[in-house]
Amino acid sequence: MNALEIIIAVLVASVIIALVWAAANALLTPVSCGKGGNICTVLKIEGHFPEMEQTIGSVLWLQKNGILDSGIIIADCGMDEETREMAELITRESGRIVLCNMRELERIIAEEV
Repeated sequence: MNALEIIIAVLVASVIIALVWAAANALLTPVSCGKGGNICTVLKIEGHFPEMEQTIGSVLWLQKNGILDSGIIIADCGMDEETREMAELITRESGRIVLCNMRELERIIAEEV
């Protein structure tokens, strides 16, 4: 390949990447609920749930990228001790995540709205 072919190949690859990026962004349109509404993500957890950190990380990624504006509530529906400790650590590290039991959930949601 000569220099001109390399430059053309790089330009074509750049255009393809830009088109794929634009298509991905179009598919991830922001979630909104309108005036007077509030979106709340509730993660109900029973037993052992090692995927909790990854699941919450996914919601936080959506928030960080402007796709989802919601509060996050972790509802303890009978978590095991290890999962509960992980949930407590996550809520301490983030000011936007709430940990509660099912009895407290209704009150928290009422306050969010």
